[in-house]
Amino acid sequence: MNRIRRIRYLTGLVLLILNYPLGLGGLWIGGVLFLKTKAYFWIAVGSGCYLTSWVMLIAGFFLSGSHGVRELKFFIRRTHKRLQLLHLRVNNEKSSDTTGTGL
Repeated sequence: MNRIRRIRYLTGLVLLILNYPLGLGGLWIGGVLFLKTKAYFWIAVGSGCYLTSWVMLIAGFFLSGSHGVRELKFFIRRTHKRLQLLHLRVNNEKSSDTTGTGL
């Protein structure tokens, strides 16, 4: 893969990864700030973040291509499995406490 293709590919992956937290985070923060201030400006800011995240998703898909989307799905599945295993490990450590101290 030549240098320009690699830069496009990595830029697309970054856009694909960042679009989700930007969209939902911006929408959530805008909604919370609207509830606190009652200024409709924050609804527009949240909606703008959400719209921007969709533009990032489309641009990321075109830059990274279908291979980038497959790699991102693999990354998400692997991270999800690791988090599940970590959760199971923590729960097993809690349940194996047999000292009887109640702490």
